[in-house]
Amino acid sequence: MSQKLAVTGMSMISPVGYNAQQTCASLRAGITRFTELEGIVDRYGEPVIVSQIECLGPLDQPAERTKQIAIRTCTEAISTISKHDINRREINLSVLLKDKERPGNLFEMDGLLESIVSEMGLSPSTTVHLYPQGNASGMRALSDARRRIKHNPQIIELIWGIDSLLDIQTLGYLERSERLKSPSSPRGVIPGEASVCLVLEAEEMAISTASKMYCAIEGIGTAIESAPVSSEAPCVGDGLTIAIYEALEMARWHKNDVDQVYCDSNGEVYRAHEWMLALCRTLSDPGVTHPADCIGDVGAAFSPLLIGMAAIALDRGYAKSDKILVFCSSDFGVRGSACIARIRE
Repeated sequence: MSQKLAVTGMSMISPVGYNAQQTCASLRAGITRFTELEGIVDRYGEPVIVSQIECLGPLDQPAERTKQIAIRTCTEAISTISKHDINRREINLSVLLKDKERPGNLFEMDGLLESIVSEMGLSPSTTVHLYPQGNASGMRALSDARRRIKHNPQIIELIWGIDSLLDIQTLGYLERSERLKSPSSPRGVIPGEASVCLVLEAEEMAISTASKMYCAIEGIGTAIESAPVSSEAPCVGDGLTIAIYEALEMARWHKNDVDQVYCDSNGEVYRAHEWMLALCRTLSDPGVTHPADCIGDVGAAFSPLLIGMAAIALDRGYAKSDKILVFCSSDFGVRGSACIARIRE
């Protein structure tokens, strides 16, 4: 069996869309959804600008809000899988969460996973894997999913990321670190939130079952940055460089094969510096897409969001080439990259 993974289903809830099609169309059009967070100001009395999911539960009821967003995301993603396959094939659910070191958690997870598994119609014995590594947690989950599918091509892997940086403790953490973007601090993070779920299968298994395939994931690389933004050491970009190299090597891509990059650059000087260092060492001169321009930093939801965006761009034919490289960087050191390719006829 092929070692390639195929994305066969997805769902997204973001500040600019309540499904994958809406979200990707809005991001492609450059639609933004920024607003002042009511009742919150920074140390200079300036309003805090955020990007928020509207109309899906109130902020002051985090448990109910999380449940609405989570169940809507996960049930939509799994609706692409036939009931026959749900009943006969092993399914793993990987849950991507904020960095465990990051304060705050607006999306409450206590007791939620059991409800989600039940609502999705999965067996109570479904294996759930947790990845609390923030922005790049999806790359870790992707690497593990590939390893499981290589061992058993019958497996279906669900990768679900949910995160919100609108929590008051998270905002305080960013502000104390002078990383929070505001009128008095023009360079920095705009807190966002999103929930994204991907369905992954072995490419040859998807072909045999005539499943819809959005793209193939041909290479995955992960690494650790010794000097992340959370440290006081100068950025050297080694972790991101290694992650990109590993993904390219696994996919057997040359640096000139990459004309388009989708990434989680979020307006911080650190992240721009890191990307420039990695770019000079690994690629030529690709175009860069960074949806934080429209929806802010969505944390642990970023990896599946970017992969989903790349998948739809390739499937719909508006990608600049047949190959897209995706990368993400977590606050506390994890780096990840993936090589996404158009499905060959």
